[in-house]
Amino acid sequence: MENGEKTQSELETIKFHFNKSHLFRVIKIHGAWGGLSPRGEIQMNIFSERLPLPDSITQEVTDGGLGKIVEQVGTTAGIVREVEAAITMTPDVARKVAEWLTNKVEQFEALMVEQAELVTAESEDKKDDFDGE
Repeated sequence: MENGEKTQSELETIKFHFNKSHLFRVIKIHGAWGGLSPRGEIQMNIFSERLPLPDSITQEVTDGGLGKIVEQVGTTAGIVREVEAAITMTPDVARKVAEWLTNKVEQFEALMVEQAELVTAESEDKKDDFDGE
């Protein structure tokens, strides 16, 4: 290559910069639903769960503010699963994401064991050695 430039296969390191798109947002998820796409990719629709909201409510007005609900329109039975986004990835990427998630769960579990051991040690240190005499 000219000017001493290296080809991509000759590079020893590469730096990635993380830029947030204008659509970036934090999404809390409670589960996923999906499967294989017609192109053989894995599609995962992530959702959050919540109780359903009524279409409307009517409340009494009292001197101190709002009173009891006198009418409620619309259902409040069941659970709403609000699909937040669909994520599509190749099986290779899915495997790497699964490994990454497993690693994070293992880190969390190790931290919880460490915290439990600290709490146990602290409670042992706080016991009195009073023998009644």
